[in-house]
Amino acid sequence: MYDEVAGVVGEFRGSDGPYAMLRPVGGGREWQAEPARIRPATQAERLSAGVRVVNDRARAAVSASLDRELPPLPMPVEGCGVCDDLAELRRKALLRYDGSAESDTIVLLRRHLAQEHDGG
Repeated sequence: MYDEVAGVVGEFRGSDGPYAMLRPVGGGREWQAEPARIRPATQAERLSAGVRVVNDRARAAVSASLDRELPPLPMPVEGCGVCDDLAELRRKALLRYDGSAESDTIVLLRRHLAQEHDGG
């Protein structure tokens, strides 16, 4: 249903006295709406409300993942040519804002440290 007063789409949950009870699409706290001021939502309004829910959930998931503490960056072993090469590749990736290449060099350095330097 579309609540013309609130300007949002809500799911009809029932009646409470003279009011219609609506709930946000995707869940949340119900609100009272005047039955004369609600109407069936159009397909476009329903689609927009559904997309908004999906986007909100995706943003929340990204925000939650950013709140996690990341492991420390691996430190190259001084005097190791492979470590030096990987550190230089990471530096160049950082300079060109290439996050994918930077991540790749971090993975490669961790693997190298584990295999050749007993974990670094």
